[in-house]
Amino acid sequence: VAVGGAGGVGGGGGGGGAVALEDGQGMYKLRAFVSHIGSNTGSGHYVAHALKNINGQGADDEWVIFNDQSVAKSANPPLERGYMYLYERQS
Repeated sequence: VAVGGAGGVGGGGGGGGAVALEDGQGMYKLRAFVSHIGSNTGSGHYVAHALKNINGQGADDEWVIFNDQSVAKSANPPLERGYMYLYERQS
C-alpha cells in the first residue's frame, strides 16, 4: 500500500492552508500498524502487524503478526481496524 504525500502540513492560526515542505511531496508505504483483538477496548489486547522480508531474498515483503510471544505470518491483516499506522517514506 503506497500513498501520495500531501506535500505540506496544516497551517496554524486557523488558516488551514498547507505549507510546502523543502523536500517536496513524497510517496509513503505502509510498513506496520497496531490493532486491537477483543470485543472492546476494556477487554482483549493489542497486537502489531508489520511488513517483513521473511525469506531474505528479493523485495517480497509479507505481513507478520506480533502477538505477545507469538510471531506468525498474517494472510489477511485487518488493515481497516488499525489504531496506529506507521509509514516509510519511499521518495
